[in-house]
Amino acid sequence: MIKGLSDRMLVGSRAGAALACAVLADVALLVLLRAAEVTGPAELVAQVALVIGFGALAVVDLRAAVALAILELALGGASGQWTVMPAGITGRMAIDVVLGAVAALRLGQAWRRGDGLHLGRYGLHALLLAVLIPAIWVPIGVLTGSRLGDALADGDGYLFLSFAVVLAAAALVGDLGWLRRWVLVACVAVAVLHVVLLLVIVAGIASPEAVNTLLVERFHFGGAIGFTAANGVRVYIAAGLFLQVGVVLVAWEIVGQPRRWWPWLSVALLIVALVVTYTRGYWLGAALGAGMVLAVARPEYQRRAIVAVGAACLVLGVGAWLRFPPATYIVDRTVSSAIGLPIGPDLGDDPTGGGLSNAVKLDQARILLGHIAERPLLGWGFGAIAPDYPYSDTYTYELTYLDRTFKTGIVGLLLFLSFPVRLLIDGVRVMRGRLRGPPGMPTREAVVPLAILASVLAVGATNPYLAGSVGLGALVLCICWLDPFGW
Repeated sequence: MIKGLSDRMLVGSRAGAALACAVLADVALLVLLRAAEVTGPAELVAQVALVIGFGALAVVDLRAAVALAILELALGGASGQWTVMPAGITGRMAIDVVLGAVAALRLGQAWRRGDGLHLGRYGLHALLLAVLIPAIWVPIGVLTGSRLGDALADGDGYLFLSFAVVLAAAALVGDLGWLRRWVLVACVAVAVLHVVLLLVIVAGIASPEAVNTLLVERFHFGGAIGFTAANGVRVYIAAGLFLQVGVVLVAWEIVGQPRRWWPWLSVALLIVALVVTYTRGYWLGAALGAGMVLAVARPEYQRRAIVAVGAACLVLGVGAWLRFPPATYIVDRTVSSAIGLPIGPDLGDDPTGGGLSNAVKLDQARILLGHIAERPLLGWGFGAIAPDYPYSDTYTYELTYLDRTFKTGIVGLLLFLSFPVRLLIDGVRVMRGRLRGPPGMPTREAVVPLAILASVLAVGATNPYLAGSVGLGALVLCICWLDPFGW
């Protein structure tokens, strides 16, 4: 990974390096201002500087701008609210709009030169969905009684599908092999964030309540940070989805060259981070993704993996039998996922435990299915709220596919699924040599996007990641392993 990034530098000029450093410094300032709840002229000036500086970086060095945008997607929380500009524009919205505008300009210039409109294999598909889904179901939501602000907030996540156009523009100057490696860097950075937060809490530097207030309530990272009923520290944030993506990428690196040190260090960080999320979806998604990668590995690596997994399961089983809290929690919560019932009386009233979570989701499914039956084709539109749902009065529900069907109907759900299903089919075709993949990439490496897609789609069934930029971003980035972009 380190050598691969150095072979094709992310920053291609001194001007680009200077602008990248300036943007990072400005972002750090904005984060500090929001953490301290400082508003006014100072914050506004820093926000204007961010837009101008990031725009200049995208013009001077588009690859560096794309790299920073992906890093922000991984580390900036569920919606990028590390700064919020006038009209509710978040930091993520601002840099992505600027990046999209510069990418469109680059593609337009190439088209005017007679080189054609290079949107890649998936750009047009993703762009149409990014426009059509909000354009159809935001008005439907308003017409069926949703507030305009709720409808817009519920549907604007689909706009992130247009990031496929940014990837197409980045590919104008070379293949995206560097970006495939950079995604792994971003995933490991998420793991480091989890480990740092864990150490901050364990060392007593800050209480779980203080960290939760800062990240979840003020920065709207999504998730929850605190203690579990088993007295473990839980660090669960929406960006944790990239932990399971990282496991897939590291598994591929280990399968290819197992004697290097950095993949093993990376996987250790990722596993620690996954454990402290205390989130069944992430564990099962990571296991599914890594299993798919190992399925195409050489037989000797498969045997070693089976031994390693067996040893880990044995350790967890013994720890649970001895009632060691973290091991007990992991085993109970995982078994609870599989059978749909609470395991262990000490977890029944725990908001982070299996019992209450399963009961809520069963009620949610029953209620949403009832409303889906009332408007099955087009749904109730974005921002719709089920009035008989007793656990909250918001428009976000954990069961993503039922949530989307409730709001967009069967038509909208099939429209959305057409994109990841197409990527899955093409991944199989690339693996079998029936479809051309990116230059220089082994055909077997197409298992990486297949594993990412399968794990994210599986986890998305019971968590609302696919309704926002984090989950959709993980899907869009799979393009880097499937589209040759004419190279």
